Parts: sequence; C-alpha cells; structure tokens
Amino acid sequence: MSVVAGALAQGTPPTLEEKLFEAIDARKELVAEGVLQRGRINLDARNANGETPLHRAVEKGMNLKTAVGSESRTKIV
Repeated sequence: MSVVAGALAQGTPPTLEEKLFEAIDARKELVAEGVLQRGRINLDARNANGETPLHRAVEKGMNLKTAVGSESRTKIV
C-alpha cells in the first residue's frame, strides 16, 4: 500500500511530503514538481526507510525543476 493510500485509509489527508514521496516513487517528475511548487515542503522529511525526498529522487535518476520566486531554477531534488 502506498503512503498516500495508507493515509487516506486512516482517514487522514496525505501531507505534501507524503505526496512528494509517492510521486518520486512512481517516477512522476511533473507531479513531484507540482507538489514542490504547491507550498512549503520539509525536504528533511524521512520515509519509513529513513530516506529523504532528495535521496529517493537521486536513486530514481530524477531531475526536478522548481520555480523559486519569479526565477526558474533547475535543481536535482
């Protein structure tokens, strides 16, 4: 069961961090970028294996683009 599905099964809405992990695990770069742009994300959040979103994204070979202010920057997240 995915993190988001688990949260929904418990009646709790998934956090942005959970949504980010889910998108990264599914290799959905555009979804992950959208989650990053939605709000403040704790990039130090850990999954059940103690990994951060950065760790998972690098393992998956993802290159996420995020908008910072009016400037668009590319960074590996």
